[in-house]
Amino acid sequence: MAELDHDTIKNAIATILKADATLYDATGANDKVRQVNVGHPDNLKGLDEVFPSIYITNSNPLERISMQGTTSGAALPCLEHTFRYKIIIQEQTKGSRTTEKSLDDRQKLVLEAIEADFSLNSNVDFSRPEMIETFRNDLNGKPIQGRIITYVLRKLT
Repeated sequence: MAELDHDTIKNAIATILKADATLYDATGANDKVRQVNVGHPDNLKGLDEVFPSIYITNSNPLERISMQGTTSGAALPCLEHTFRYKIIIQEQTKGSRTTEKSLDDRQKLVLEAIEADFSLNSNVDFSRPEMIETFRNDLNGKPIQGRIITYVLRKLT
């Protein structure tokens, strides 16, 4: 029985998003996402990163594990891992309506890219969006707005 490799799964999400030419271009051509990173934005830098950007990071609770089936002899039953990641989309504010429309478009592209490969290159058995939140850092003196998409994922081991 193998345990989950969360870093591999998060990198599979990053690979899927980077492969979507309507969403991502490392040069930022046509105002596309310029970077997709695994890990949380660096708060020490005040989120002064390359924009627009996407981060894939852990959520809380990260993982819940339950047994599926019954034990037979010395063998453990199958374990069902249910876990959550956050996909953070952020960009600098360009004006309220312009930024909101841009975030709506990026959110749609992220959801479509992951829905097209819900097993994340066969790294999980199931994934789906659970919740979408907005955030505004301009209240903290940082002109950044974004979305946080929480995904729930499931894998049997």
